[in-house]
Amino acid sequence: MGILGNKSLHDYTIIKSSFKDVEHEIQPGDLLLWSSKTLVSWIIRKWTCSDFSHASAALVLDNPEDGKRIVFTTEALSEGVVVSPLERRIKVYGGKCYWVPLKDIPPEEERKFTRRAVLMLGSDYDFKSLFSFLAGKVSMDARKFFCSEYVRFIWQGTKTFGQEAPTPAELLTYDGLSNRIVEIS
Repeated sequence: MGILGNKSLHDYTIIKSSFKDVEHEIQPGDLLLWSSKTLVSWIIRKWTCSDFSHASAALVLDNPEDGKRIVFTTEALSEGVVVSPLERRIKVYGGKCYWVPLKDIPPEEERKFTRRAVLMLGSDYDFKSLFSFLAGKVSMDARKFFCSEYVRFIWQGTKTFGQEAPTPAELLTYDGLSNRIVEIS
């Protein structure tokens, strides 16, 4: 169906896994792509010729009480930039979540991803750019974000996308991603 660079989702081997089975592998900055059967999701997928309607990034924090790691998703939603436990978000989403790991990222880059993500928590959603996006590409705006624009901001310095905000599927063109795509349930 969709275009991922010059590939569709069907060009990848999709592994299906439970959250519990991959939780320990998810790292800060890893890409999370989303697709549901809602009307808004369908419109975005059709308009962008993509298999995905939403993008977010993983955050991983250590729980100081028990030392266990907690995996979150950080994303730009209509209420602004938020963070949620990934397992809970998958359960309530009502669609599919695909995890695409980054390739061997040094710990200092993971810390930068986390810092950039946390600094933007609470930022407003970029409705104006999202609607302008339907007419063509829009410039990045580091004060307000729509979903893939926010992920691109987190990755700042690791990939040059130019000054234009990418679609969720265009994030897959980043050569720092593995070729592995896991549908998490």
